Amino acid sequence: MIQIKDLSVVISGKTIVDGISLEVQKGEFFALIGPNGSGKSTVVKTISRTLDPARGEIKVDGRNGKIIAPGEYARKLAAMSQHQSNIEGLKVYDRVAYGRVPHAGLFGMLKKKDHDLIRESMEETDVWHLRDRELSKLSGGELQRVCLAACFAQEPEVLILDEPTNHLDIKHQHRILSLVKRRTRKNGLTVLCVLHDINQTIRYADRIGIMKSGTLRAEGIPGEVINEKNIREIYDMNSRIHRSQDSCFVEFTELSE
Repeated sequence: MIQIKDLSVVISGKTIVDGISLEVQKGEFFALIGPNGSGKSTVVKTISRTLDPARGEIKVDGRNGKIIAPGEYARKLAAMSQHQSNIEGLKVYDRVAYGRVPHAGLFGMLKKKDHDLIRESMEETDVWHLRDRELSKLSGGELQRVCLAACFAQEPEVLILDEPTNHLDIKHQHRILSLVKRRTRKNGLTVLCVLHDINQTIRYADRIGIMKSGTLRAEGIPGEVINEKNIREIYDMNSRIHRSQDSCFVEFTELSE
């Protein structure tokens, strides 16, 4: 569903992403992990067209992203960034309704189906009770869930998430990731997600890409790429990996020398 080939991104003369290639299959939850400054967010911003690549190609559903019209791209792909902006006076319901704009008919009018999808998305992310609140009055966690509801309302084939659990308490972190995971299984949604918590990544991701210094250092299923050697090389930390039949858990021990 997403194919990245030899992608490089340069910002202010500095190479942030350096020649990475990866593929995310339809219906897959693919997570990018790695230390701060490794280029994870730059990759997803480039896919969502917030940044332009210096080199390389991004294909979505087999087509070069550069030639897909903006309206069609918005119907195919939704993205949620780390930092959400507020529009003074904008209500929660209206923010989520923006997710239906790429599907709106002539004159941009929303139909009953659109409003039903908006409510369903808000109930799913536990923000329906906030529908009449102004965005500026929300907590950081509430705002994250509202923005995810807008992404769900957009009905994309591809969902790009940049640290979606920022500002969320433990309960809502797991709830959001569970909702996203369920949509990959039920609706065939393709997800590319930047995460920080390795154990959450192991629990929810089908495959993982590990980045450091702008390059992709390892890629594969969690049980293969999450090991003491990779953690030491990527994070400069020692660890113990506790493995069960179908999963594993990382216990960080100390800084490596």
